[in-house]
Amino acid sequence: MIKKLTRCLRRVNNAWTRIVENKKDDQLRLDANTIAILRGRCPFGSTEDRAFVQMRMLADDIFPAIKTDGQRSAIFDRICSIEYVIPSIHFVVENTKYLEPGARILKELLPNKSKGSISQQFRARHNGQASMKVQISEFVFEDRILPSGDSF
Repeated sequence: MIKKLTRCLRRVNNAWTRIVENKKDDQLRLDANTIAILRGRCPFGSTEDRAFVQMRMLADDIFPAIKTDGQRSAIFDRICSIEYVIPSIHFVVENTKYLEPGARILKELLPNKSKGSISQQFRARHNGQASMKVQISEFVFEDRILPSGDSF
């Protein structure tokens, strides 16, 4: 979980560093409203998002402290060059909130003292483990041995 969270935070940093091109002046002009407007958008792959970002740039809603047309145009080009959904820390936290309950449910399917990540545990079971937990009522699970050749 820590590795995945670190990877997500690194992606947030990489996206915003790319947008402001590591320029101190642009970093200082990055405001919370700009982040809120851009997060979750993918102007690289979506013409609708690209038009939205362009409209907000023209209205000075994004990077309002940057006034020069050349700088604004360069920032717009960099925003549109990001090939994935533009993340933010808020975006990561919100996604984590929604994914956490599912992760807890999946952990319940694993033996109590499982080590490693959920994906490592399921991968290990997929590659030859012959038993699985089966839910037989709301709070009761049973270990079931699969017939040989039916590992999941």
